[in-house]
Amino acid sequence: MLFGKTAPLAFFSTLEADIAANPTVFGALLRREQPVRVLYEDETLFAFRNIHPYAPLAGLVIPKRRMRQDPDNLGASDLDLVKALRRVALEVCEREQPAAFAKGDYWLRFHRRPFNSVDHLHLHPRRRRSLPHVLAP
Repeated sequence: MLFGKTAPLAFFSTLEADIAANPTVFGALLRREQPVRVLYEDETLFAFRNIHPYAPLAGLVIPKRRMRQDPDNLGASDLDLVKALRRVALEVCEREQPAAFAKGDYWLRFHRRPFNSVDHLHLHPRRRRSLPHVLAP
């Protein structure tokens, strides 16, 4: 079970119905209504390059069912989902930027409210040192 406390925004009986009703840009990408570079896909998760890549690795990992982008309200019952998002993000980092991955030169980050542009839970895997110096640690 990948969904715990932070349930999908609306419950649809099938994943296909959930994707069809998703009004976000992520829904359009899942439906392949916009060009997308897929980095990973399985029955429940989808990873893709940012549509406006700003770094050598700028990706997103999302659950296919739309869930509110509110990582502060993820709870213990969401642990399996968070672990799955993290696993896929790490796989993407290792495959897309193996040298950076080997050096630990990557970030896995959720946007926190109010700093999110798409209200669909997403985790960003990206190269850390490729970010502008004002964002680097």
